[in-house]
Amino acid sequence: MTAQSFGFCGQDFTLENPISGVQRTVNFIPELVQEPNEKPRIILNPAPGMTLWSTSGIGPFRGAILWNGVLYAVSRNTVYSITSAGVATSLGTVSNVNGNAPVSMEASVTQLGIVADGILYSVIAGVLALVADPDVPASILKMVYSDGYFIAITSRY
Repeated sequence: MTAQSFGFCGQDFTLENPISGVQRTVNFIPELVQEPNEKPRIILNPAPGMTLWSTSGIGPFRGAILWNGVLYAVSRNTVYSITSAGVATSLGTVSNVNGNAPVSMEASVTQLGIVADGILYSVIAGVLALVADPDVPASILKMVYSDGYFIAITSRY
């Protein structure tokens, strides 16, 4: 069998900075299309059996995390909890002044932290609240959780 040359049929790449560009091809099946006297082409067909599982908000989608068996997602400025049955419940709103910029989400065993536009929010027992602690730094860029601690990454050194 000889190797066939064909153009790349779909984009699939991730840049170091996901805000700059991310293209990921998921749940598509490549199919060879070959007409007589033409170069073969490859197209991507959707995978059979895909169904809508849940809808939440009007978008754009800013981030999500699976925590304690529940999916938590931020769509525009609204935080949703989404059960395994696909039932979405609005928990409240977070800041959205930076043009739908991605949120940072991390979780411990007992609480979920969400950073939106540099402001820290928490979800404890299904309740969304602004964290109003004077020890929390202003303008958080990202948050991580490690060894029992939430760690805030800021632009100040």
